[in-house]
Amino acid sequence: MTFKRVIILAATSLCLASCTSENAKHFKTTTTYLCEDQSQIVIKWSEDVASVSFNKKEWLLKSAISASGARYTDGQREIWEHHNTLRWTTADGTVHTCLSK
Repeated sequence: MTFKRVIILAATSLCLASCTSENAKHFKTTTTYLCEDQSQIVIKWSEDVASVSFNKKEWLLKSAISASGARYTDGQREIWEHHNTLRWTTADGTVHTCLSK
């Protein structure tokens, strides 16, 4: 491996590490939900973004306008939480209703 590649790899690794630690500081709470099909979803919340972990995948959703509760979307997926009940809509339109544990 050339010296230039080593430098680029090191710089990229440092950037990714700082992004990860910055995101970790950004989230204020984490909530685990159990869905009606017994699947589990974990949400890390902040005011402007939510990290959604479901079926060994993770997405970042941005805060969206909601008349009540908290709503986040990425344009394909959506979570809407109201009174400890979460509605999780996947990219294929499947809707999961989940309760906080």
